[in-house]
Amino acid sequence: MVLTISDRRGETFKGEMSVRREGADLRTHNVSGTAKTKASGPVAFESEKVGVAQVKLRGKLLNDVAILSSSDTGPRGRKTTGEFHIRPKLR
Repeated sequence: MVLTISDRRGETFKGEMSVRREGADLRTHNVSGTAKTKASGPVAFESEKVGVAQVKLRGKLLNDVAILSSSDTGPRGRKTTGEFHIRPKLR
């Protein structure tokens, strides 16, 4: 998963999340959420809802690493869960 933040205003943000699941095509979702401006604290974001499909992620930011649990409802209403760890990309 790749999270790209395009608009950050204090603790709120908007951006894109790209996910490639095993055996599936790359999917990109517009997301919005909240995260602390410091290196640690709660983080939560979700994709736009399209029909019944939506991805929600909740977790914590700990030393610049986001540890997230996801809840996903697919386009046909199938629910899945997962866990992600996101680290900042070095420039």
